[in-house]
Amino acid sequence: MIGPFEVVWSDPATEDWMRLSFADAQAVSVAVRRFAEGSPGPTVVCVDSEYRLFVGILMVVMLIDGDTLYVDRVRRA
Repeated sequence: MIGPFEVVWSDPATEDWMRLSFADAQAVSVAVRRFAEGSPGPTVVCVDSEYRLFVGILMVVMLIDGDTLYVDRVRRA
């Protein structure tokens, strides 16, 4: 995985993120940013071209197209 990526949050992902506690929202934001920058961080699994970033009990579902990282959903793992 090579960064940096431009990060685009979908409307559903933004709504999911806004429902999180402040601490969880902050942890997700930091993890997504670190992943987009290519920095080591939380566990990432790729399943059928869908990237799943695990942040504690949360999972961030992401898609990559070229140099753009799309955050699709944020949900419990």
